[in-house]
Amino acid sequence: MAQPVLLFDGDCGFCTSAVHALQRRLHLGATLSPWQSADLETVALTPQDASSAVWFVDGERRCSGAQAVAAWLGTGARPLRWVGAVMGAPGARVLAQAVYRVVARNRGRIPGPWDRTCAPGAR
Repeated sequence: MAQPVLLFDGDCGFCTSAVHALQRRLHLGATLSPWQSADLETVALTPQDASSAVWFVDGERRCSGAQAVAAWLGTGARPLRWVGAVMGAPGARVLAQAVYRVVARNRGRIPGPWDRTCAPGAR
């Protein structure tokens, strides 16, 4: 079975820095791939789909936004798997998605060491 893939916005410095830092620190089990250089056809996504949010693809399973983050956390050590499971629970799912939307909407405004940022309000 192929390793899961996390597709993210490679044109966004915040997104690129965040996913690489989380992968490095939390030892999550997915291949990181900017959606701009991924073969989207093999994962049954369109550029419009891929640009709308982060995506986690594991075989036939595809999820986006906060649920992609939850699924990605599910590839980590036991405490991280638990956090991912909680994020996927019905009540927490709504809250997780709301937080994801706020961060995604404001990612171009988040200060940090990245060398490039995406346009404010971009997803």
